[in-house]
Amino acid sequence: MNDDYDEGAFGKDNQSFRVQIDNVTSADPKYNLDNVSISGSVDNGSNFTSGQDNFTIAVLDNDQAGVLVSALDNQSAERGDNGTISIRLRSRPWGNVTVGFAADNSTRILADNASVTTGIYIVPDSLVFSTDNWSSTQTIEVVSFIDNISEGNAGADNQSFNFWLTSLDNSTDNDSHYDNDSMLMRYDPGNVMLDNISLASLDNDSSGLVVSMVDNFTAEDNASDNGTFVVRLTSRPHDNVTLTFKVKNVLDPNGKDPVVFQGLEPSGNREGALGYDFPN
Repeated sequence: MNDDYDEGAFGKDNQSFRVQIDNVTSADPKYNLDNVSISGSVDNGSNFTSGQDNFTIAVLDNDQAGVLVSALDNQSAERGDNGTISIRLRSRPWGNVTVGFAADNSTRILADNASVTTGIYIVPDSLVFSTDNWSSTQTIEVVSFIDNISEGNAGADNQSFNFWLTSLDNSTDNDSHYDNDSMLMRYDPGNVMLDNISLASLDNDSSGLVVSMVDNFTAEDNASDNGTFVVRLTSRPHDNVTLTFKVKNVLDPNGKDPVVFQGLEPSGNREGALGYDFPN
């Protein structure tokens, strides 16, 4: 009988069962159970044992406890797209089974003491399977942290992070197979046993500068009438960034630069405004 159970603590995988004569019915009273003489053979009739009314039969169990990753949509991205993972059990449990998950992520402190979390996380981080829904797939989502960092030398733009089982708990104490935190998970396709699966997180950040002209007007006769432009970075840097600006001028007859900069040098990912005017 195909029972879908990995018997575990309830019996060996190669189960042994006893088959015995329960009743003999015949119009011939000599074949009533109380009167009949029984002999049994376990070697195909070569030898018989008098009085043996039962045999031990082995049944090979074809079920194995475990967690199965049946489908993987590896499409997580920092722009807000989530990947999905489909999970089910490999065999029917004796009670409710809670499966816990975790994924790579970490918080780093930047040069300006700001903290940023990179990596992925799992939603939800646990699933519950019962004796009824064990073979039905449940879905968890893979979510990328939006870190605003262009990884660059810190890693490829398509970041790889690991996903793994953290816990496996059964509500029935005797089911040791589904109460094993060190259990591996099987990944189809491939039919391989793994302790973790590598997932991609697409980075949507790129390093660079954005320069925007705000006021392209200044006057020689008014030192306070300055033109301005603003500068910002396109992604969060790992450390402070200092920008240096230079004006390519043609000297006037008095040997003075016709235009000079004055203002704030932007650092970090803040926006800085710089003014320029004509010297007296």
